[in-house]
Amino acid sequence: MADSKITALTALTAADPVNDMFPVVDVSDTTMAASGTTKKISVNNILGASGTATLASATITGALDAARLNVTGATIPANGVYLGSANNLSFSAASTLAMTLNSTGLGIGVASPAAKLDVLGNAALTNSSGFRYLYFSIATDSNSVRGAKIGKNYDAPHELNIHATTSASGLSNEAAINFYRNNTDISMTIDLSGNLLLGVTAAGTSAAKVLGLANATAPSTSPAGMGQLYVEAGALKFRGSSGTITTIAAA
Repeated sequence: MADSKITALTALTAADPVNDMFPVVDVSDTTMAASGTTKKISVNNILGASGTATLASATITGALDAARLNVTGATIPANGVYLGSANNLSFSAASTLAMTLNSTGLGIGVASPAAKLDVLGNAALTNSSGFRYLYFSIATDSNSVRGAKIGKNYDAPHELNIHATTSASGLSNEAAINFYRNNTDISMTIDLSGNLLLGVTAAGTSAAKVLGLANATAPSTSPAGMGQLYVEAGALKFRGSSGTITTIAAA
């Protein structure tokens, strides 16, 4: 079999496959042999048909290893990302649902979040000294802000702070703290003057650090081991565990 040789090379053109990274050889072109013209294919020609790629200098000091990202169907993978129900984007760890993101919010351990942040189980705010706070900041229709914070001091083991405010940061402009038994009925209020009010929301004029009791429904039983202090028709009364009722102060 006679020897054969490549006589010429033709650079890539737009008609060639874009992803073809090898040079195209035109064996019918004999101009190289006939005229002695030197033909070559540049690095740009090898990279693509357009011949416009540019290589910049770079120094690589480590291995180019990358972890694999698996996106699967609705079945929970051992470790990875999968598409849960209703187009949720979910994340698993050790074959257990870890986190879900959808148009409603982010769920930690929750398949379908019902709020911007929905946590199944405990949520921890940790610190090694000083306070850690959970803040609430809500803008009203008048563009003012109602804020609150709940905080724990690492350095005071039994201290819990609850702070209501009309400022965005929850650090100033104190407001009353109300405890509700449902969406509308207030059971207890601590007002700006330090008054503790049970069943009422306002103390007397100039009152500070007083206990205010609303008229109560008089107790009909006396549980063992306790006494009951209450107000009936404006009078302050006490019922002992034996059932004896004493009027401490008249209305």
